[in-house]
Amino acid sequence: MRPEQAGTGLSEALPPGRRELALALQDLRHRLREHSAEKMTLARLAQLLAERDWRIGEGQLSRYFNGRKLPSKAFIRRLHSLACEVIGDDGAVGIREDELVKIHAAAEPWICRACAELRQENRSLQEELRQIRTGQAGLAASPGEPQGNPAQLPVPVGGGDRQLQADDAAMAEQLASRAAMLYTQGDVAAALSLLQEGSEVLTPFESAVAVALLRRGNHSTLANTLITIYGRERPESDVIHAGWELHRSGMPDYAGSMLKAAMGRAPA
Repeated sequence: MRPEQAGTGLSEALPPGRRELALALQDLRHRLREHSAEKMTLARLAQLLAERDWRIGEGQLSRYFNGRKLPSKAFIRRLHSLACEVIGDDGAVGIREDELVKIHAAAEPWICRACAELRQENRSLQEELRQIRTGQAGLAASPGEPQGNPAQLPVPVGGGDRQLQADDAAMAEQLASRAAMLYTQGDVAAALSLLQEGSEVLTPFESAVAVALLRRGNHSTLANTLITIYGRERPESDVIHAGWELHRSGMPDYAGSMLKAAMGRAPA
């Protein structure tokens, strides 16, 4: 039987699918506590996962259990496998792996209204850009008509010399703009939540653009927060790539901060 909503630490703002997954994970953790011969703290759980080649920090585990962050399907499978191994009796685990994966598939990837709006705006912008490029291609193919330079969105990162393409920078631009607006309006929690959610979908290149735009707008606190989140929670290959983008764009200090954040993860 799953724990009741009261006392679970779940935010009322969680959408139903994300809440359902958080409750399922909390129940799995509860059963691990009941059937383990040792105290199953977050630190111990992180250690057991690390011993099975899954490095994760206590903070990230906590966000999985309270629904603030959506885990990957691979993590869901790994946690269930660990529970089966520790508990021993499949019936005592309380839920089959395929059932847990199904709940995970129904969980919403976004939990805040601003993030959902950001994603929708980005989709709309991508469609507009596609239509513009289709029209430009048609003009280029028409003989005898003047051909101008294609529309570009100049976004020099940290004074660098690269021209970023509009479709590569759109998500980062909207994330930085929305986070800065929320922060300026005094809604710090919403701004930080937006960065947390947005960092999960930003590519390494987009993360560097977002950091540059936040720094350019004199929002160093938000820039440093995004760096820390990205460094701690994204795969190492993404962090290295993002750090390289920051370095080559004239922000070696931010590149170093991101790598330091990655080094602060729980050891394997």
